[in-house]
This record gives sequence, structure tokens and C-alpha cells, in this order.
Amino acid sequence: MNSSIQQQHEADRLRRFWNERYQDFSLHESGIKGLDEEHIRLLYRCKLVAWRDALRRAGLSERVGLRVLDAGCGQGFFSDAAVSELKNASYTGADISEKAIGHLRSTRPQHQWLSADFCDTNFTVPGPFDVVQSIEVMHLILDNANHAGAMANFARLLAPGGRIFVTDTLPRQEYQVNRYMVFRPLKHYEVLAKRLGLRIESVKSMYYFLPSRGWNVWPVSRIVARFSPGLLYTLDRFALSLRVPQFWTTHDSRMKMITFVHV
Repeated sequence: MNSSIQQQHEADRLRRFWNERYQDFSLHESGIKGLDEEHIRLLYRCKLVAWRDALRRAGLSERVGLRVLDAGCGQGFFSDAAVSELKNASYTGADISEKAIGHLRSTRPQHQWLSADFCDTNFTVPGPFDVVQSIEVMHLILDNANHAGAMANFARLLAPGGRIFVTDTLPRQEYQVNRYMVFRPLKHYEVLAKRLGLRIESVKSMYYFLPSRGWNVWPVSRIVARFSPGLLYTLDRFALSLRVPQFWTTHDSRMKMITFVHV
């Protein structure tokens, strides 16, 4: 299969996947299957904390008028965060699901929305941007050429002094979990960064064990299952702040925020 056909096949697969999954556009639809609403709410709070921290480390959190491109914007969670957390930021959301983009255009008309495949070499959006982010999205791109195409687009659209935020679990070697999810090692991103004139500025864990709902080994898991979501969240934040080594967790808890900057 040639590259253009493979790219279209991958785009069609992702479009179908998300158009079928979105029904009421709740965060639960893009969260981890099996988690209840309270766990999902706290999961997104963790994402927000990781995003804030990445902006702060990059020296962007206090800058006025940041231009943000959110690739794989889903239901627009970070569009709300951009309004509440940043000063006069402009936000553009891109997603392959025209169903999600149609919903966002009607519910959040103050932002710019684009229904497009951001892996495509023809992906265009008025830029450049101070922040280009794709948070808990890139592991859903199965094809490495498409993944590299997305990173190339991000680098092309990044303004001088800006940052790219992407997430991955960074296993020792490429690891396909199931038919729609693949995680890539740090070396994969280092090679891409060098090719695109980027460097990795930081790598930070986003969770300790909240997505796994605690330690995922019996009989400990049976005990932890009795903990409330709020207690799990508190323990997650405490362990993460102390940099306690992760063990007995699923891949969902091993997600990391990777920050790129132009060389």
C-alpha cells in the first residue's frame, strides 16, 4: 500500500472511530473506558495541571495573547482552559471528527474550529502558534509515517520561542496495545526532533496511578478499589510530587507530557 493510500486509510479509520464514539460530547466519551464520571472528572483535572505546569516551565503561562493550536481538540476541554487560564489567548481547535467540530462551532463560536486531518501534508491553518499541543491523542495514530507527518506540521506551525506539547508513555520499544492504540519510545521522538529542527526540552509524568484506579495487582487492587476517587486523586498528586517510582500500573497511568522547542 503506497503512502498516500495508507494515509487516507488511517484518516478514514480515525474519522469513523470518533464519529461513532461521540454521542453527547461528554468528557466520558474521550476518557478511559471503564472509569466512572467522577474518575473522568479528576482525570481531566490532572491533564489541566500537567498543561499548566508545561506552560509555566516554558515561561508562557503569564504571556498575553498566546496563540494556541489544539490538534485533536475533541470536545473542546482545552478551549475552556485557554479562556480561564490564559490572558487574551486565541484558540484554534482541529479535529478529524467533523461531528465534534460541528458541535463545537455551535457551542463555542468564539473560537476557531477546523475539521481536518492534522497528519496530512496539506494540513493548513493560519499561524504561526505559540503553543501547538496534542494531548493524549498521538498514540491513537497507528501509522508511523502519519505520526511523523503530524509532528512535521506542528514544527512548521510553531512560532519562534513557542512550544509543542505532545504526550506518550515512552516505553522502551514501540508497543501496540490494541487495534487502535500504539505507544512510541523516547528514541522515536528524539529522531523526529532532530529531523525537524526541534529539541526535547522536558518530559514530565502526568499521573501516578489515577487512570489505573490504583495499583493494578491483586490483592492490593481489591483494597484500593474501596478508596474514593477523591482519595485516589490526592494520593496520585502526593506520589507524583515525591517522584515515587511507578509500579503495578497500567499504560494509561504512564502518560508523559513531552515539550519541544525549536533549536
